[in-house]
Amino acid sequence: MLHQMIKKTENTFLIVDLDGTLVKTDLLVEMFLLALGNNFFSGIFSLFTLRKGRAAFKRKLVNETTLDITALPYNQNVIDYIEERRSRGYKTMLVTASDQLIADKIGQHVQLFDEIHGSNGQVNLKGEKKAQFLIEKIGKQNFAYIGDSAADFAVWEHSNKIITVNVSSKIKRKADNKFKKVEHLDSSQSKLKNLVKLIRPHQWVKNLLVFIPLLAGHQFTENAIFKSFLAFIAFSMIASGIYIFNDLFDIQNDRQNPEKRKRSIASGNVLVTRAVVICSFLLIGGLTLAGRINTNLLLISILYVTTTIVYSIYLKRLIIIDICFLSIFYTLRLLAGSEASEVPLSFWLAAFSTFFFFSLASIKRLNELVESTSRGTLKIKGRGYHSEDLPIISQIATASGLTAVLIMALYLNSDEVIALYKFPQALWGICLVLLFWVNRFIVLANRGKIYGDPIVFSIKDRTSYYSGFLILLLIIIANIYYG
Repeated sequence: MLHQMIKKTENTFLIVDLDGTLVKTDLLVEMFLLALGNNFFSGIFSLFTLRKGRAAFKRKLVNETTLDITALPYNQNVIDYIEERRSRGYKTMLVTASDQLIADKIGQHVQLFDEIHGSNGQVNLKGEKKAQFLIEKIGKQNFAYIGDSAADFAVWEHSNKIITVNVSSKIKRKADNKFKKVEHLDSSQSKLKNLVKLIRPHQWVKNLLVFIPLLAGHQFTENAIFKSFLAFIAFSMIASGIYIFNDLFDIQNDRQNPEKRKRSIASGNVLVTRAVVICSFLLIGGLTLAGRINTNLLLISILYVTTTIVYSIYLKRLIIIDICFLSIFYTLRLLAGSEASEVPLSFWLAAFSTFFFFSLASIKRLNELVESTSRGTLKIKGRGYHSEDLPIISQIATASGLTAVLIMALYLNSDEVIALYKFPQALWGICLVLLFWVNRFIVLANRGKIYGDPIVFSIKDRTSYYSGFLILLLIIIANIYYG
């Protein structure tokens, strides 16, 4: 009876894939990352389920994780296409290799499908198995199919219309050459722009810290400058890799934030699988370059990668400890610059940076607390802080910043400064500039006006440029003025 109805109404059935099609992400990879984030060792042990097949692995992840269905990056082009076909009388089916349990939840959320079919813990409904399932249920050439990958060719072979979603040019050409009825649903998003947003080149400004030991020690040899520049490139690659790594483990939390949900991975504009590949390339490339400079720089780079990974998975949830590690990440950049240029890191610079960066890290958390409180949220998603912690974090930021300025004042009275500068008295103006800059940033953070990392924010802040110019002018006067 069903087949008779199909013969009378060609193209009545519209079959829709899930991963990379209805949603702009890979649910299996997301759930695995979520499992690792919830309990790293438990997530690793879940891989042993693969011995029973991918379907069993998917069922285990679904049972052990809670994916926020409502916040997933749904593809509006696909949704519009489905709604248009439904208005013309099409019967719609969601047929996916994702587990049946997660497919049912998504189906209930979007309310677009007459039937929903997914992997059942034993059979992985992908490629040939999906094609066979549809042939048995509907028959050959009796349905249109929307998919996004090379694996979908097995289904397109038996479809009377092929609809691709954001596929590569290679798959697009193959589909056009092989089939008669082909339609392509492509995103208007620029892939290059999304990749640039993914690696965050604007964050590389923090890696300029590798040049500080060189500048502070007045060691301007050609070799030291060249190696410092290579260290800057290495740390920029490593830092970008870590940002991607952090985004991968913070997808769900980012989607709860009105600004962070626009990030490349959280928005689905860059697939999680592609992000994993780019992350690996950047980390391996950065560590390799660091190793070519010298062994000590490689060890510092490995320490930076290790601590940031542990931070991303676990430590960022611990109050105050997360701030300690954020400040350590800044200081490791100074150590990297010291090892690259072979200019020893002075006690004064180490002491100043410890308190100064602790203040900046506190300002970052302070601003997040203010933003969270303004939205009526009592707790920062994915962090250990509550709204009532706001005044304490503000005090920590202030105390650390003032301590850093005090250390700077003591340093300016040391024998080292007297020996390095012709008119060291001019440098005392730096303390006043730093007092103004730090306290201004704390006030702005309390008002929720600092967006993201304070150092990155400062490169867009006109007042910070004025402050930097004034500090540079004071240093020049201290170097050339004879009194």
